Amino acid sequence: MRKITKRSAAVITAAVVAVGAAGAAWAVWGVNGVGTASASAGNVLPLGVGTAITLNPPAFFPGSQHSVAFTVTNPNPFPVEIQGITITDIDSGSAACADDNVLAVAGATPAAGAVLEIPANTTIPQSVTYNNAIRMIADAANGCKTVPFTFKVNVQAGSDATDPAPVAP
Repeated sequence: MRKITKRSAAVITAAVVAVGAAGAAWAVWGVNGVGTASASAGNVLPLGVGTAITLNPPAFFPGSQHSVAFTVTNPNPFPVEIQGITITDIDSGSAACADDNVLAVAGATPAAGAVLEIPANTTIPQSVTYNNAIRMIADAANGCKTVPFTFKVNVQAGSDATDPAPVAP
């Protein structure tokens, strides 16, 4: 077996110290940690639906079918897309004209070019029109002449938000 000289011992000691220092340096930079976070989803606010009017023609007569125009505002911090409407609570307000002389039409469709995307935080009403949404029956009672009907337009909508673009690391 060879005898270790002072010089060899010094070289070996320097090598061990260098490797140890490199390991210590790695330990300093290789730090990890885990934390706990929480978040909650925001509240959804109802859309504002303005007064609806009938179009083409504006007045009911036996057998007539009408488009309905109304306005929508969106107070939510995300855009929405109108997916459909339903007409409810049709009321003649007249004993001489039953409410069921005017009916909602199932499957009404948006007019060509109708605004269906309502931007986030919209305070300026957006006009929306649905074709052939309400009608008067063909054999409407004679007592329905000149009777003003009221009804509600219920708007169904969903979030039209898009995922943000990925952020480069």
